[in-house]
Amino acid sequence: MTDLPNSAVDMIVNTLDGTDDGGGSDETWYKTIVEWVGQNKARVLAIDPPIEGSLIKANWCLTLALPLSYNDRCGQVYLCDLSIPHKVYKEAGIVYRSPFAHKFVIPLHASEP
Repeated sequence: MTDLPNSAVDMIVNTLDGTDDGGGSDETWYKTIVEWVGQNKARVLAIDPPIEGSLIKANWCLTLALPLSYNDRCGQVYLCDLSIPHKVYKEAGIVYRSPFAHKFVIPLHASEP
């Protein structure tokens, strides 16, 4: 993994952990990245992480469509509007009313004092 920066970075975006394949947590390259992130002091944004979290602890996570119940390894949870047509929800038997109004991202975590 010689492609990883040696200098500090401002933020890390984690899209490695899929919800269907368990990520690559047993792979050497994945362990190298987890170690690099741990040594790097940058904040981490996870995009659609698995509900159990990841070996890479996130500060924030961005979830898509219908939110799941995440643990604290996922950080503060935000919901992103993908503009999925209402017909998709209706055909799936889901009664859906968009919570977004004029926003495209809304927080799902408790506000900090």
